[in-house]
Amino acid sequence: MLKLKISYRIYALVALAMLALGASTFFSIVSVTTTRSDQRALELRSIVDSSISLVSAAAARVEAGEVSEADAKAAVLKSISELRYRGSEYMFVLNQDAVMLMHPIKPEMNNTDQSASKDANGKPIFAEMVAISKASGSGQMAYVWPKAGSETPVDKLSYIETFAPWGWIIGTGVYIDDLNAENLQSTISQLSIAGIIAAALIVVAFFVSRTITKPINKLTATMSTVAAGDFSVAIDGSKRGDEIGAMARAVEVFRENGMRIASMTEEEKAAEVRRQRDRSDMMRSLQEAFGDVVGAALKGDFSRRIDKQFADAELNSLATNIND
Repeated sequence: MLKLKISYRIYALVALAMLALGASTFFSIVSVTTTRSDQRALELRSIVDSSISLVSAAAARVEAGEVSEADAKAAVLKSISELRYRGSEYMFVLNQDAVMLMHPIKPEMNNTDQSASKDANGKPIFAEMVAISKASGSGQMAYVWPKAGSETPVDKLSYIETFAPWGWIIGTGVYIDDLNAENLQSTISQLSIAGIIAAALIVVAFFVSRTITKPINKLTATMSTVAAGDFSVAIDGSKRGDEIGAMARAVEVFRENGMRIASMTEEEKAAEVRRQRDRSDMMRSLQEAFGDVVGAALKGDFSRRIDKQFADAELNSLATNIND
């Protein structure tokens, strides 16, 4: 990770954020759709429970001897057939042999064996309802069924519950195309919001990366130039208030120190040249004076002296020795 460029690290953080956003969006969609489905199933269960209550009351009257079982069954079937909710949704009643005892919308199905009846997908609807009844006494199932006045199958969700004393399976179902449409709309909305946030993250990451990496790259190039001994380069960003500004000011200090060191070196070189020139002049003067003194001595005149004082102690010592 430390070997990655800063821009890549920023993009990695954005990728993690987008991954978290995607997970959050997914769970949100699942939660919303599940909640809607659970609410719809709860609604169906409460409606079936109300019909079970009617049947239980009729059975109680039979037990009390107030009415015959045949009359009680006929009366309660009629009452259930007239129940409506959500405008046109209805109840139906089967027995344990999958014989339809009452279907208010398709009366031609009444008193007929529906065990072989299948939906458009080949699902044996009523046979499965009987299986659920025998297995657990109640439950829900999904299938497709055409709406009234239409032959086009639509997704439907049913809930059934068994009234054991009479062996009846009382059920109802609602078309869930509206539920599917709501779920689809919610999914589109959630994905749209997530997409907008993701796009914003990418844009922000790009500009943040540029505001960090571009000046750092430029500052790095400037540092390389200064390290190579070129102190004429300008240091940009020294007025920034962030860490990059602090780095730029530090580089500026390095540049100034380098210029100072370079300047001191040039002065030292100039001083050395001056020293060499002065020494050469002193040697020439000493040589001329030495020639005069030696020449006079050769003629027998030992009164001559080298009376010049030199800035170099060694030359003064040599002059003293010659005078002696």
